[in-house]
Amino acid sequence: YLKDSLTRLELYNNLIYNTGDEGNAFLGELSNLENLFLGSTLFEYDGIPTQIGKLTKLKELDVSYTLYFGPLVEGMWGGLTDLSYCMLDGNAYSSSLPQDLVTLPHLGYLYASDSVLNGNLNFVASMPHISELWLDQNPTFSASI
Repeated sequence: YLKDSLTRLELYNNLIYNTGDEGNAFLGELSNLENLFLGSTLFEYDGIPTQIGKLTKLKELDVSYTLYFGPLVEGMWGGLTDLSYCMLDGNAYSSSLPQDLVTLPHLGYLYASDSVLNGNLNFVASMPHISELWLDQNPTFSASI
């Protein structure tokens, strides 16, 4: 009933358990969502649900310390052109950060600490508006300044 009018969904720190496509599909139907906070919930998915890529009005996303694991998918982020705040901390992605995520035009805050990321800092030069970037506690991530 709220899918066309809901602009903010905050489920942070709840014992809600959703798994796979079936448990996460509803996210893509929230067409006017600007703020999505799922941090510290039990939403389980291999990667981050691609349905989130349909939320073209999204400005803030927090999926920290959920049960998301597996590689971050390239190609799902490009439509999130208003996204300015993205918190991915505390999950096990075992991949690098997707290029279409790090080059979002308004992304100013990206937090991906303790996320089993790999790669290096070469992408930072292509981040037009980044103010804060946290990548600590990713042991397979190689970086030098």
